[in-house]
Amino acid sequence: MILEGVRIKDIMSSEVQTVTSGMSVEELLDYIFRFKHMGYPVVDDGQLKGMVAFADVQKVPRDERKVVKVSQIMNKNIISLQEDDDAVNAFKLMTVNNIGRIIVKKDDKISGIVSRTDLLRAVQLLEK
Repeated sequence: MILEGVRIKDIMSSEVQTVTSGMSVEELLDYIFRFKHMGYPVVDDGQLKGMVAFADVQKVPRDERKVVKVSQIMNKNIISLQEDDDAVNAFKLMTVNNIGRIIVKKDDKISGIVSRTDLLRAVQLLEK
């Protein structure tokens, strides 16, 4: 595979926007429109609690979005990789778990996020 030998840290985004579990779904939607990402790590008091994506928001009826909290819709099954992991691992994890982004860690702290788009961009660059 073309991504073999490419490390996560070379293709990840290190600017990571996070949200808190106490935000309402309506506030999260505002965040999604402002920052243009489709998924966010949920962090409370410096601790990673889960991931929330636009697909999770879509399951909440429009008239309940002011009262439903991120904590009620987030995915608590946190899938992460280390900066030095191979990009092929990210591709496999995304495919098996049907997710679009994976949190990247260094020394147990969030250092970035790698998305399906990041992987596709890397493939396009490597094919030239």
